[in-house]
Amino acid sequence: VNFDTLIFAKLGKFYEMYCLDAEVGHRVLNLNFTHGGTDPNRPKQMLCVGVPQASLEGVVSKLVPLGYKVGIVEEMERSSDVKKVVGKKGSIVRRELRKVYTPGTLVSGEQLGGHEARPLLMIRPDDWDSRSMDQRTFGVCIVDCTTGQFTLGEASLLEVEVLLRAHRPHEILHEHGRLSPSIKTWLRH
Repeated sequence: VNFDTLIFAKLGKFYEMYCLDAEVGHRVLNLNFTHGGTDPNRPKQMLCVGVPQASLEGVVSKLVPLGYKVGIVEEMERSSDVKKVVGKKGSIVRRELRKVYTPGTLVSGEQLGGHEARPLLMIRPDDWDSRSMDQRTFGVCIVDCTTGQFTLGEASLLEVEVLLRAHRPHEILHEHGRLSPSIKTWLRH
């Protein structure tokens, strides 16, 4: 269970969500529960919902604007190849998290729903915590995943405010624990 990301795992020609993620898929997307696999630690079947491979982009484009991060887990080998090597049905196929969608990283037409820029701002304060807020500098990077354009530099608090107003980022990223509560509050407004 990933508490900050909904996971879609590829299974053949479908992408499936399990357990708590499946409950979100059922509640938010109105997906029907299916018969998922069984958990050896629990006698009953796991909750499972799924969408066809062709519908995944549309589903992602509905979830992300609602505030969900969406992770896509892909099969890294074909089940038929695993069966040949292992020699039995039901062998485990290797899977990896290959994509994570957030408000600033949606890039395809269906996900965007228009031709607007979707910048994200990364910010990191300098290490001089003893200075007053208006004297601090920040490392900043603005990236637009739809165009591949990025800007990197250093900015004062006033310059960061100008960047926020000019670019209106869809997402702001920062290193965990590096921003003071007052800076976080200021960035949210």
